[in-house]
Amino acid sequence: MYYYEVLLLRSSAPPLTYASEKSADTGSLVWVPLKTTHKEAVVIRNVQKPDFETAQIISVSEKFYTREQLELAKFIAEYYFSSWGEAVSLFIPFRINQREVNSEKLIVHSAKVPTLTQSQQKAYTQLLKKDKALLFGVTGSGKTEIFISLMAQMLQEGKTSIFLMPEISLTPQMEKRLSAYFGDSVAMWHSKLTKKKKESILEGIYSGKVRIVAGARSALFVPLENLGLIIVDEEHDDSYKAMTRPRYHARDVAVLMGSKLGAKVVPASATPAASSYYKYDVVKLESAYIKTQKTYRFIAGDCINEPILKAIEKHFRAKDQGLLFL
Repeated sequence: MYYYEVLLLRSSAPPLTYASEKSADTGSLVWVPLKTTHKEAVVIRNVQKPDFETAQIISVSEKFYTREQLELAKFIAEYYFSSWGEAVSLFIPFRINQREVNSEKLIVHSAKVPTLTQSQQKAYTQLLKKDKALLFGVTGSGKTEIFISLMAQMLQEGKTSIFLMPEISLTPQMEKRLSAYFGDSVAMWHSKLTKKKKESILEGIYSGKVRIVAGARSALFVPLENLGLIIVDEEHDDSYKAMTRPRYHARDVAVLMGSKLGAKVVPASATPAASSYYKYDVVKLESAYIKTQKTYRFIAGDCINEPILKAIEKHFRAKDQGLLFL
């Protein structure tokens, strides 16, 4: 008989001891009885036979948590004041046969990679040389083209990428842009997805078909093999701070994850947090991608009047863009 300490997932309970007739590895996802219900749990260590009666593990899943996931979860639990079981629940487990999947390099055709300006190319080259660096670029400087180029480089090296955005509302437009370059290798991940859609994406990740995951802060915890890059766009945004336990900050966890997994981390913003500007090497993009002429004309009145409507119509018919601030 074997004896194991396990953590109940999504629970603030301390580690509990269970018996098992079969051996289980550390990190194994298991089902255990608790009072009148069955709970998911993760094995954290093998222990000696205790001096009290123990219930038996019901079954061992084909999924497991890696050593790195457990270590990251332990740090999150200690730093952000939650239980280890709650912190582990942030992560999505790997599948046992996942690492047998062919990790051949996916060569991205050069025609599908954005053409970078001289300043973008300089920033891109600098970022490739650093393990972590802040991309500080003014609005409209073309940071997204640099992100896409970095992700393409990861694919050529046989590595995967995570692209974090602060808001779920940003994912549709970004999905369109990323899919134009990477096709079915991209998946969008956020809390509003249906269970069926999440299962479909995870199957793509387990099979090696999905190599780039983009989305809100929960995308940071998907089980990507051979992670090479984490991008945190709009890194200053408060949305990266979780408001429920564990109250982690996705940007800071991304930096820790990158150092533990050997992945590059690129926080980026036009208005970076002062702490990020101080802590990380800074790569600057100081000019806009497309130079535009700005003119200002003040119209009398405190409501949407005829001159404003005519100006909007003029630009609309010319297929130009306009912003109306209320």
